[in-house]
Amino acid sequence: MSPSRISAKIACVFIPLLVFCFSLVLVRYHQNATDFIYERNIDTLRLALSFDLAIRDYIGTQVRPQIEAQLGPNRFLPETMSSSFAARAIFDEVTSTFPKMMLKFSSRRPRNPKNLATPAEERALAFFEANPHASSWQGEIQVQGKPYFALFSPRRMTAACVQCHTDPALAPAELLARYGRKAGFFYHQGQLMATDTVAISQEEIDRQLHHQAVEGVVMMAIATLGILVGIFWGLDWLVLSRIARMSRHFSTISAQGDGAEIKPLKVAGHDEIDAMARSFNRLAERLAAASRAKEEEAQARLKANELLRAEVEERRRAEDNLHELSVRQEEIIHQRTQELEAQHASLQAAHDNLKSAQSQLLQREKMASIGQLAAGVAHEINNPVGFIHSNLSTLSKYVARFEEYIAAQEAVSLKLPEPDRRELADLAKRLKLDYVTEDARQLVRECQEGTERVKEIVTNLKNFSRVDHQELQAANLNNCLEETLRIVWNELKYKATLVKDYGELPETLCYPQQLNQVFVNILVNAAQAIVEKGEIRIATRAEAGTITVAISDNGPGIPEEIRKRLFEPFFTTKEVGKGTGLGLSISYDIVKKHGGEIEVESELGRGTTFLVRLPVRERGAA
Repeated sequence: MSPSRISAKIACVFIPLLVFCFSLVLVRYHQNATDFIYERNIDTLRLALSFDLAIRDYIGTQVRPQIEAQLGPNRFLPETMSSSFAARAIFDEVTSTFPKMMLKFSSRRPRNPKNLATPAEERALAFFEANPHASSWQGEIQVQGKPYFALFSPRRMTAACVQCHTDPALAPAELLARYGRKAGFFYHQGQLMATDTVAISQEEIDRQLHHQAVEGVVMMAIATLGILVGIFWGLDWLVLSRIARMSRHFSTISAQGDGAEIKPLKVAGHDEIDAMARSFNRLAERLAAASRAKEEEAQARLKANELLRAEVEERRRAEDNLHELSVRQEEIIHQRTQELEAQHASLQAAHDNLKSAQSQLLQREKMASIGQLAAGVAHEINNPVGFIHSNLSTLSKYVARFEEYIAAQEAVSLKLPEPDRRELADLAKRLKLDYVTEDARQLVRECQEGTERVKEIVTNLKNFSRVDHQELQAANLNNCLEETLRIVWNELKYKATLVKDYGELPETLCYPQQLNQVFVNILVNAAQAIVEKGEIRIATRAEAGTITVAISDNGPGIPEEIRKRLFEPFFTTKEVGKGTGLGLSISYDIVKKHGGEIEVESELGRGTTFLVRLPVRERGAA
């Protein structure tokens, strides 16, 4: 496996993970932005309401008494003495500059018909009647068919309001002439008269939310791109480029001829890849030592053959000198010569066979070792780790044998003369045999611990990335559905009764983990669609080379206009913060990737059915 393919597989893990994290952060950002914008607009409404109340208070406590002192009792000028009139007139000037804002005085018996309470304002009046100590209430209202977010403040009967709002007989003539003797009268002390309503257009709030959402998406996209670039740059610098250098080194060694020197790898660090390179260097040193030992053994055999040849020649010369001896002596010498020649031929043949076996063994060991290491780096790190671990176990046994031999040698040396024992003791001390044997055991233990650590790291990486499942696998979709149900059962068991109607299904080549994701999305949506206790039915069938999985619920159903947009990315009917709108879009892409189709059938009041149709794909099929 080349580094580029490793990068692609890692990308298959990191990119969906980053997209998932990006979606979570984006949802959280949108929720916080929504809360912030609503709080900011509420603060604006509170400020406007405070201005309104301050104006009314100022008119009632400062302006009106001074005008009454000038005009005399029982006189009333609404334009200057009515706090409601003045506050509304001032606010009308303000809303000409801020058209999205609105001020209204809502009452069940208003003097101005425009101030008659709407159903939403009736709810506010009812709230203040039920909660006499409440100072404000907020909610949505409709004004001329458009939604507004409003802040309400109760206006109750006070001493300053007695003249104008209790008995018409006490009211000024100007007030009666303008509004009559019914509207706005007959209130008692402390009674709720009306609400001061300050509102802002919901369209303005939605515009602010849209602007904040676009800004958040752009910032998150830029941050995600930067993270991706950093991850893949670091991965290439720390891992892939080094693996590529090792792979080229192994390829160069495998292309060398017999007897060529195996050059060591350069090691500069202390991580797992450097540990693997050190193990390769130690293995290369062992191969070189074994090769030298075989060569020395062959040279010794050649010298023995030469000595035999010299002996044969000497005997032949002796035969020539004794030619005149008796026939029996000649026969004996001739027989002896034949035996020596046969022995020589046998030794020569054994020598030739030994050289051939040695050459084949060296080449086989070299190619096997290099092939295993190259395959381990190129395909899966587990193989060289297992090979090194096995060699370390063997080396541990060899070290134990060396220690046993040294101990036996020390025991035998006790029988030697004193000078010889002293010489051997000095040699052992000079060679530091005690330290070497102890350190050898320690080195073997450390290497074994290192290989165990590498194997554990590789296992953890495989479990996290699910590399073993990136290829097509033969799977039965009934088993996939059972695995999925075990995952989402907590979501289903409190909302629905599960009915399973599985048919006989053939195995098909697919990506089981991805199909499990499709089934998870559909089943969770079905559970969320059920308001109270309902039923979810799963049916599977195989006909004419196609597998059909039908997942139905008896929820309220999906309207036609929503059904057309179900598979659009980011489209959701859930509340803010409860859905991303990506589940069914991703499911649609996974089914299409498998060459299948996903359809929705729904009837209002009856429920919804998702149909997933997949072609049966057999191993070896195109």
